[in-house]
Amino acid sequence: MRNAEPLAQLFRLARFRAQHPRVIITQHASFGYWQAWIPASNGGSVFTRYVLSDLLDTLDELAASERGRGAGDPGAAPPGLPHGRDHQGDAR
Repeated sequence: MRNAEPLAQLFRLARFRAQHPRVIITQHASFGYWQAWIPASNGGSVFTRYVLSDLLDTLDELAASERGRGAGDPGAAPPGLPHGRDHQGDAR
């Protein structure tokens, strides 16, 4: 692993995966980035960040915006995305 992640972020990743099992989060170590795929009826959205904490911050923001809009049960669904917006290739 080229960029070792702090242990606290790996625990945070485990909690996020437990809360949102449909969200696929992978590390692409050879290129040095983390990626999340959020499945949806339109195929889904992909988020890429070079630092795990940045990716988890983005996913937490999406989950919070969904809860703020009262969209379903946030524990049962992955963090949603605003409908009609394409976030594929979104990078910071």
